[in-house]
Amino acid sequence: MASPRTFGTAALFLCLVSLQIYVNKLRLQATIATESWSRSVEESREIHKPLDDGKLPMQHSTQTVLETAVTAPPLPSAPPLCTSEQLKDGKWVPMTLPEPPYISKTTHLRCPHSTKEHFANHSYETHVWIPSSDCSFDAFDRTEFCRVAKYTTISIIGDSLSWEHYSSLLQSLKQRVHQSDTHKSRSQRRNHVQSACRGAVRIVFRNDARLDDLQDSMQQDFPTVLVLNRGAHYVEDEELEHGMSKTIDTIKQWQSACMRMNVTCHFFWRTSVPGHPNCLEATEPVNNLQQMRDIVNDLRNYDRTTLSYHWQDFERQNNLVLKMLSEAASNSTSVFNYTILPAFEVNMLRPDLHRTRDEDCLHNCYPGKMDVYTQMLFHFLKRERPPAVLSEYARRYRQAYKKYQQKLNAMRATEQLNESVVGATVGHPAATE
Repeated sequence: MASPRTFGTAALFLCLVSLQIYVNKLRLQATIATESWSRSVEESREIHKPLDDGKLPMQHSTQTVLETAVTAPPLPSAPPLCTSEQLKDGKWVPMTLPEPPYISKTTHLRCPHSTKEHFANHSYETHVWIPSSDCSFDAFDRTEFCRVAKYTTISIIGDSLSWEHYSSLLQSLKQRVHQSDTHKSRSQRRNHVQSACRGAVRIVFRNDARLDDLQDSMQQDFPTVLVLNRGAHYVEDEELEHGMSKTIDTIKQWQSACMRMNVTCHFFWRTSVPGHPNCLEATEPVNNLQQMRDIVNDLRNYDRTTLSYHWQDFERQNNLVLKMLSEAASNSTSVFNYTILPAFEVNMLRPDLHRTRDEDCLHNCYPGKMDVYTQMLFHFLKRERPPAVLSEYARRYRQAYKKYQQKLNAMRATEQLNESVVGATVGHPAATE
């Protein structure tokens, strides 16, 4: 057992060690302070050193700081939202996301590996469209879309490719879609309607490849946002021009009805994208539009069946339709406004993500490249509906829809809903006010 003297000696030793450590710490702090003071002195001398012209440099006073803050250039603002022309030119860029925008409930229409089990352990490898111009093309945002589209009825009318757009939009809004509904719409010649955004947005689809029943579709559900496309069903130019002339007349009547109801309506024309010959070999985008044109236009890439689809004629007929729309807007004595969704230039570069299980090089798998149409619709609604007008738009849409329902119900009750009546109002009784 150690004696008390031993413990005392040890304690004294520990005290001396601690004292030495404390002294060393004070010396270090003093050294740092001295060096800092020396630097300050040198900086002060440098500030007061005369310049070549004999003048003293400006002191960093409070007034100088305030003047600098006032005269400093403003922070760069976000680029403006892209126009339709600006969206045409760009490229597909790889991107990794934590998860896909949705997983299709229709198993045989899913893209490879698009299952919950796969994404439980893997991220979502995709491509996004990046415009070449200095403009913004924001990703789709479900909450923001519901805000911009509040109380609107969106009609998407066309063939099975327009159904892909409709299905993409609904699934992006977390709504379930049944593939059989597109077939029912065609066979029964009626609209298919679903609600989204907690019932604040109605989304309508009509399977009408040549837009022959456009007026009837509007009669059933009057849209405030209209998206049209004639699809992949080729007809000769003369028949196309005749059909488009009738379509343009119907749109003019619809836009006039919107004006009489004091609501702002939006018309979008989506250009047609041909199929891609030999798509089974494609695994990624090809960011070269001329190269893809050459492949689609080379008749050696077709067999007897695919040659009958006339994919090589799609671009020419797109241009024919765009010319008719432009002439209608410039020559019309009544209102005629439209916006182009440039699907051709964007998805012509996507020979991948077709329904390769079915050896189908026209239609596409989910989620996939048709989702860019949903992004475009969201983009242009934002562009044409700035925040300052949204509340007023929503109020007018809701008021007009209530009046429409009341008059429509009254007319149905008295069996007065006939072609002569709706022909003048494009199916919207409120337009007669």
